[in-house]
Amino acid sequence: MDFFNNIKEFFTIAAQNNYDLSVVYEQTPQGVYSVFFLFLVIFIVVFYFVRRDVKIKSAVKLSNNIVSEKSFDNFDKNLEQLIIELPKRGQKLAQSINENKELILSQELALIKDFDISKKIDCYVNISSKFSRLDSLSSKYNIPELNAFFNEKSKSLLNINLLNEIKNYILSCAFSENDIKNVKKILKYSNTSSDKMDILMLLKSEISRLSFEFNVKINAFAKELTKDDSKEFFDFINNKIKQLFENEESRISAKVLKFYFDNDQKSEVYNYLRKLNNSIHLQQLNFEIFNKFDDIDLDLAFIANETKINDDYKNYLDNKFTFNWSDLALIKKILDAPRVLETIGHIHYRNVLERIEKLENQKDNNKAIAQALEIARRAEFIANEAKQIANKNK
Repeated sequence: MDFFNNIKEFFTIAAQNNYDLSVVYEQTPQGVYSVFFLFLVIFIVVFYFVRRDVKIKSAVKLSNNIVSEKSFDNFDKNLEQLIIELPKRGQKLAQSINENKELILSQELALIKDFDISKKIDCYVNISSKFSRLDSLSSKYNIPELNAFFNEKSKSLLNINLLNEIKNYILSCAFSENDIKNVKKILKYSNTSSDKMDILMLLKSEISRLSFEFNVKINAFAKELTKDDSKEFFDFINNKIKQLFENEESRISAKVLKFYFDNDQKSEVYNYLRKLNNSIHLQQLNFEIFNKFDDIDLDLAFIANETKINDDYKNYLDNKFTFNWSDLALIKKILDAPRVLETIGHIHYRNVLERIEKLENQKDNNKAIAQALEIARRAEFIANEAKQIANKNK
């Protein structure tokens, strides 16, 4: 009560003294302080409500303006700001968002329409999350159509809109190295999506339409995949390639074989060439690959194949023996390879063996001579040292 008495006293004394504050302060300083405090409280209250009204109007303006935003980044930033403002700005802002909800959605879809699929995935996931938050934050304002809209759209943006975008991309995908970034993004998204099986099934179906036997690009694409992208899809692709190389009738082109040969999968190429039963295709590969690369194992894989074709293997082996006599390791490797004996004949084979034995004996003799010379040099060195010691002791 002292506070109100001080205020009453202030105005009584002020009226008596023509509102001369210096005189009033001398007679009732507590009254001056009380009135000052009262005006301060009134100012703060008025400022709060004015500021709040300004904030509400600004948020409502933002809700109205976002629907005409031309940049997705600005759209996303403004939508985030609306989410922050919604629980603080009350019914007016909620009602404004409700009135603009359809336009907000359509503007969002228009802004991401021309993005590549990787960016679309990020945008759809981001917007879906924001719509879910708008649904949750608007529930206290009792606007059922607002909650229902954002609740439904937060789900349909992913399982309808984004799923259709992904399917359209897969159906037009060439599965080349240029597509690897986008497919990896799709696979990463599918790992956490309720539509995972639909996406994987479509990917498997579309990639199976392409020829792994002749298309280098699809094999280069497969080479870039890892289990971290999707174990299911990785295993599917690699099983297809494995079966292709193990099928003795498959017709893998020379370009595809060269791709795997150059990418550290030489053993698969060798095994395929050893077992290939298709004589027409083997003949074609012989023209394109045999004796075209500096790789003896590749050529020996052709020779090991029992399928009958027109070949020049005997002449090839004769030249190898003729020009590589000094390389005993290489000659032995060739002799030990499958079907070399049948190709060059027993007599030639025996002649080569005899030649190897002579070279080995010569090599052993040279080694023995070298050892003897080394021993002689050491003996001479020791004798000279002994002679020098004897001369010093005289």
